[in-house]
Amino acid sequence: MTTSALTEGSRLQLVLPAAAVFLLLYVTSVVVYRIFFHPFAKYPGPFLGKVSNYVTWTSTFRQDKTQTMYRLMRQYGSPLRIGHDTLLFADAQAWTDIYGQHSRPFDKEAMLPKLFTATGAPNVLSTDDRQYHARLRRLMSSDFSARGVLRFESLIADKVDALMEHVFYPSAAAAAAAAAGPGEQGEEVEEKEEDGAWFDVWEPAQKHYLDIISHLVFGTSFNCIKGENPSALFDVNSFATVVPARYFFPAIRYLPIPAFQKAVLGLNHLIKFSRDHVTEYAMALEKEMGRSGEDEKSEAGAITGDGDSKSQSFLRNLVTSRDPETGTRLSVDELVENAIIFLVGGSGTTAVVTTYFIWECARNRDTHQRLVEEVRGAFPARDVMPTYEAASKLPLLNSMIQETMRLWGPLNIMFLRVSPGREVSGHYIPPGKTASILSYAAARDPDVFPDPETFEPERCLHPTAEMKALSRPFATGPRNCVGRHLAEVQLTLTLARIFQLYDVEVDPLTTREDMKLRDKGVMEPWAARLRIRVSPAPPRSC
Repeated sequence: MTTSALTEGSRLQLVLPAAAVFLLLYVTSVVVYRIFFHPFAKYPGPFLGKVSNYVTWTSTFRQDKTQTMYRLMRQYGSPLRIGHDTLLFADAQAWTDIYGQHSRPFDKEAMLPKLFTATGAPNVLSTDDRQYHARLRRLMSSDFSARGVLRFESLIADKVDALMEHVFYPSAAAAAAAAAGPGEQGEEVEEKEEDGAWFDVWEPAQKHYLDIISHLVFGTSFNCIKGENPSALFDVNSFATVVPARYFFPAIRYLPIPAFQKAVLGLNHLIKFSRDHVTEYAMALEKEMGRSGEDEKSEAGAITGDGDSKSQSFLRNLVTSRDPETGTRLSVDELVENAIIFLVGGSGTTAVVTTYFIWECARNRDTHQRLVEEVRGAFPARDVMPTYEAASKLPLLNSMIQETMRLWGPLNIMFLRVSPGREVSGHYIPPGKTASILSYAAARDPDVFPDPETFEPERCLHPTAEMKALSRPFATGPRNCVGRHLAEVQLTLTLARIFQLYDVEVDPLTTREDMKLRDKGVMEPWAARLRIRVSPAPPRSC
């Protein structure tokens, strides 16, 4: 053995212990700082939550982050330190302080522009540029306003009747056939008819709302309920599978995981479909405007047209408007990105509320009876679709929608924001640190909502100011849910029509564990199904 080899070995023997000691000292100093000297040192929370993001990351991986934070908040109170640089709140003032209009607002996290984009282009949900976001919201304001949405009521009503015809009516017919007895072919036919009466309402609900939003975005519907475009729902749902995983684990795209690779193909198909339709739409609109000599719309301009669905598409203002400062229009990638976000955000979220509404109604038989009496009393003619103007005034129906969103709202999650150096509910949040409301916990404050886990729509008949301040299923402030009015109209028309025509029964094998919320960034049923059976409403007596 040479002298140089001995020297190298001796150096290695010295360096490795020194490096280990240095690493130990560094980790110890970080832990000591975060526990005793950090600006959030005085706030309660689990030990691992004070020194790292372990609790957040593990619960995100388990898809129960919101429930985990809720359990911790019940244990430690609000504000809760969860992650060394993050505080969670669950009070009304925090809603305003974090998300309200302010000259020095809390900003979205820097990762969001990449976390919620399919193509890499910004969209109304992901962008952290306040001016760009304000511009997009202005372009969308006329379409998504209460008045703007009602222009599409007849289209929505047509989709509701398609849902009845292709999903609910066949189930009711099978149930009626089973109730009539085995007939000539015996018990085997009866069992088949009985089995055909039960169906999963979760998937059809997603398809129903996807049919609506696709028509509003592109001027033509996927018609998933009618059996057309069979991959459309999978393609749209692939966004939530692929985009976050690709951001947090970039190498996953190279791993031979069949389910993920299939989702990647689905997302790519969605991007191509959206790009083709956006390009075709933009070209057709240019020709239409050229023929009519129509002036380009200003950013605040309302949609006009003769009723043609393409002329009234949500894309119209986005395609035709120019930036007042640069004179440029949105790029094709930006149009595609926002179209995809409309599809993703406008289908699954409303389906969540519909599914949980049906579940709560069907398992609370007294509430079910009072609801059908209210709806059928207001709309006694089965061949007449409820109108939004009339249905929105039904007190029990609308209080049930509100209570469903309080308990099971898809956006009852965390909305992390970066502080500019301001107070939240009297607690100073230094610049660069993050804060969030835990809306799931805020809507379950036992001092404001007694017995908060119980479905009690009566509490929403005459909500107090405190209830309204805590339960905000569409969030609040300049970045609240742009599709609120659309969701309200869709839910009201769909649910009114269902309970106008049918009595609903939930499969007795359905458990609360099946209906536990799964946090995928948006809440949805854990089992991703709800089996129900419907029967036609009995004739009303004179």
